[in-house]
Amino acid sequence: INEVDAGSFEVLHFLYAKDKNKVFYMTKIIENADPETFEYLNNYYAKDKNNVYHGDKIIVGADLGTFVTLSSGNIYAKDKNNVYSRDTILKEADVNSFEVLNKYAKDKNNVYWSNNIVTGADANSFVELEDEYGKDLNNYFWNGKMITNLIEINRVKELEKNGFTYGEKIYQSNQMFNKLKGKIGRASCRERV
Repeated sequence: INEVDAGSFEVLHFLYAKDKNKVFYMTKIIENADPETFEYLNNYYAKDKNNVYHGDKIIVGADLGTFVTLSSGNIYAKDKNNVYSRDTILKEADVNSFEVLNKYAKDKNNVYWSNNIVTGADANSFVELEDEYGKDLNNYFWNGKMITNLIEINRVKELEKNGFTYGEKIYQSNQMFNKLKGKIGRASCRERV
């Protein structure tokens, strides 16, 4: 960055920095950002006296007085009018009932994965499991999509029953699982990953 005042330069977070004249997002200058009032909120959001930012982009229409992030490392935030996923307004989201589960979020009407409504998910009964899985009364989901393959559904039920672990990421690929299952026993399959 060529336009830095070295004497006043301050790193706010590994993504944001400022000096007495400018605010920086990575190596970009955030145009018209106010260095005096600029503050880092979390990995996705920052604000100053004039705007709320996602990265170096202004979130148009965000209410400065009520804007809050919904968890320290999460993509969701809200103000009195809207729920946000990064710089996108979730138009269908209910501000008052919206809650972040972990990677999923939900409100009284819908379940969300990033900027998208999870098709077929029942918001009233939805719970997040581990490793990006979730379930409601009728279905299982992975990465925001309904699992329709019976083999995968049974696999998730077994993971839920026996406990999720990082090593069981092998189950995310049917081909890998079936290939390994044929060569070694199920218990040792988990141990070798």
